[in-house]
Amino acid sequence: MAPQRWTAWIVCSLLVSAWACGGAVQGDDQTAAAGSAPTDASDVSAEAGAGGGADAGGELESTDGGAPLCIADEKACDGNVPLACNAKGEWVKLEPCGAPTPVCRNGECAIEPICGEQGWCWESSAPIGVRLLSVHGFASDDVWAVGQAGAIVHWDGVRWKELLSPTTATLFEIYGVAPDDFWVAGVHPSTKPPGGGGLYVLLHWDGGTWTQVPSPAPRLAAIWGATHDDLWGVYGQVVGMNPNDQSLYGYVYHFDGATWTKTKSYEDRTVVDVWGTAADNIWAVGRGGIALHFDGISWNDVNPGVSSRLSAVWASSMDDVWMVGEDGVTTHNDGKSWAAPAAATTEDLSAVWSGSPGEAWASTYTPAYGKPGELLRWNGSAWTANPSGFLIAGFWGVSADDAWAVGDGIAHLHGGMWTGASASVVETYTALSDVWGSGPDDVWAVGPAIDCKNPPYCLSGFSQQDLLLHWNGESWTHVLSGTEQMLTAVHGSSSTDVWAVGNVVLHWNGSAWSQQALPFAGRWQDVWAHTPSDVWIAGWVPSADSGYPGQIAHWDGNTWSVSWSAPNTSVQSIWGTGADDTWALVDEAIMHWDGQVWTSTPSPYLVALTGTSANDVWAVGNEILHWDGTAWTSVESGMAGRTVAATAVSPDDVWAIARLDLGGWLEHPSVLVHWDGTSWSQLTGIGAGTLNGIWGASKNETWAVGARGNILHRRVK
Repeated sequence: MAPQRWTAWIVCSLLVSAWACGGAVQGDDQTAAAGSAPTDASDVSAEAGAGGGADAGGELESTDGGAPLCIADEKACDGNVPLACNAKGEWVKLEPCGAPTPVCRNGECAIEPICGEQGWCWESSAPIGVRLLSVHGFASDDVWAVGQAGAIVHWDGVRWKELLSPTTATLFEIYGVAPDDFWVAGVHPSTKPPGGGGLYVLLHWDGGTWTQVPSPAPRLAAIWGATHDDLWGVYGQVVGMNPNDQSLYGYVYHFDGATWTKTKSYEDRTVVDVWGTAADNIWAVGRGGIALHFDGISWNDVNPGVSSRLSAVWASSMDDVWMVGEDGVTTHNDGKSWAAPAAATTEDLSAVWSGSPGEAWASTYTPAYGKPGELLRWNGSAWTANPSGFLIAGFWGVSADDAWAVGDGIAHLHGGMWTGASASVVETYTALSDVWGSGPDDVWAVGPAIDCKNPPYCLSGFSQQDLLLHWNGESWTHVLSGTEQMLTAVHGSSSTDVWAVGNVVLHWNGSAWSQQALPFAGRWQDVWAHTPSDVWIAGWVPSADSGYPGQIAHWDGNTWSVSWSAPNTSVQSIWGTGADDTWALVDEAIMHWDGQVWTSTPSPYLVALTGTSANDVWAVGNEILHWDGTAWTSVESGMAGRTVAATAVSPDDVWAIARLDLGGWLEHPSVLVHWDGTSWSQLTGIGAGTLNGIWGASKNETWAVGARGNILHRRVK
């Protein structure tokens, strides 16, 4: 079955018409001669991921005279120049890709995927796989953004890079007083954060290192300051679920260079954002249309001309102040009076930024539904709303023509248009659960996809279906299987013998997937293939009449048979080294198959197996256990949370995923941990989000997959 192309959706422009991406033909010099190919076929191959137009939709074709033509709607790259195929089959050159999106990929200008300090890159995400919530900087080559799972990224004028973070907390706010004096505020989504350290997080950048410092409680929602010893932070709290019976609390804090001190408290209002232009011109906003102004001596109430809940404020001068809030409300102060222009949207606004008087930008933010945000532009007389392509949470800019927007992606305002990239190559509602490959150029990732019948909300009217992604060494493609059942695990014995399991059992023979007809029912958690005639699957039977038994089944090359079953159990993982050496995890027991019978050993609750030989097996879960050929021993990892997946490349090279199940949030941050033969070490703060599966091709190449279709790839050259 032919694969369906699956490439990153690049937001060529976040606006329409007047701000459309520079893709129009710019005269005869921009149009390739009829029938001519891209000027540098090697560049096209390298950038597009396949020869000619392969990665853009098909192979280049030739006319009778031998000159290759393109196929309509194809896209490709000629170096850093995007190419489009017109209706005549002619390659048309578009605007060259320039900073800050210098890379041409799949016929679009793209921001490069972000890589971390230890070689992990976001292979499927452009440029990062978690939501960024705030952005701030000091120059075109010095911009910071922070977000979920402790993510901290930096723009140096050429590319974004992810820095190791001292926390896995959700980071809501970043503000810089100077290039070597940045502050970040966040919170752990639990009252019991891993490793202690308190619920509320405050980080400081001294120009070389991010360190965690004591935070005032409750957490800071926003920070602004004129100097290092004159910072202001605000926080707002809403108590109660019923809107008609809620208690509001707001706090204003001041930092004098040594200590944060609470200076204002409100019992009838929240304070959620603060911004200023000088020590005597600072503004704050909150719930109930509350607006405050600090004149250098005291905080005073201001009537902003609206009664709606306000969520964000921006001031470029004393006579240019914007506030935005619920139901698309905006209000502006020109130094003389407040005016509330007509709303351009009914969605709540969460961010606002102005690069110069007479122009401003605002955005909607609906994270509960995963709905892409709207981008609003103020042209001096009215607001206009346009779809942004992804959810936006924050703005910051160094000038009216050099600004950044972050959220489920990163976009840049430059040359009068927004360019950037969305967050993932797969749908927001998709989660990849496992990854395996026969080599670095043959990798499979599987998971449950959701076919949303009512976008963008997808709260009802959707169906689950299988998702099979394949990596050929250059790009990912979506391969159709002919079934619509969710998948949980993948494994194989070679590139022509791959198995994927979940609500069904699928087999790949090197050219197509086929569904296996099993003589018994089951929902399968894991699969392990030793040879084409020695394959194990494990899971449970969805039958209350038989006590929901856990089940292990075997394929001998001709027949499927049940090898083990027991009521009220579930088999989490299966792995082995040969026909007489197979391990399985069943609730709180480790089971072993010696070629004749299964034997059981009590254990902690474990969920995943890996290893390199009969004398080197790892079992992970609530604890980490190691088998040396004689006995299982517990190995201290120093990690908080539960380990959910592991892959062993060699006895001194094992990677694992520890998930910090902090309670109550849809996405639990994960950390990657590594065994070097002596001890486990934790790679914190790569903004990994929720990871589910991991597989190592070699000591220098490892893959990890997880929520939102994220794929992390570590390639060390």
